[in-house]
Formats: sequence, C-alpha cells, structure tokens
Amino acid sequence: MKTSKLVQEVGLYAVTAEDATELADSDRQQFSNECFEEMDKELSQEEEEKERDEEPPLQCTKTSDISALFHPWRPSLRALCN
Repeated sequence: MKTSKLVQEVGLYAVTAEDATELADSDRQQFSNECFEEMDKELSQEEEEKERDEEPPLQCTKTSDISALFHPWRPSLRALCN
C-alpha cells in the first residue's frame, strides 16, 4: 500500500506542520510541584474510592445459625469423628 493512500484512508492528510509543532511543544511543557501534588492527590482519592467499592460488607453470624446450618449433617459428622 502506498503511503499517500494510507494517509488518505486514515485521515492524516488533515494534520498540518503547525499541528505537529503544537503537539511537540505541549510535550515539552514543564510541570510545577503543585501539578504533581494535585495529580498524586487525585490518584490517591481514586484508589481509595476503588478500594471502598471493592470491600465486601462485614457480616455477623450467630452460633445458633451456624448450628442450624450443620444440624442435618450432625449424624454424619458424629460418625466421621468416631
């Protein structure tokens, strides 16, 4: 495939030298400490929210509920233990 055909198919013909220069200049932009601190703060908040969303709620179970759950298997369990 010829380069010019690829450029037309992808739509790169609309990219100008000015666009490329602007992109290169924006890549050289220097960040201040405040910018990095803000980015770090945002990342920390996002991680905390994600952890909060992933944690299942704690549940309390009464021993009587556990006993009732195993009640049907009690004879089999006794036989295994003897």
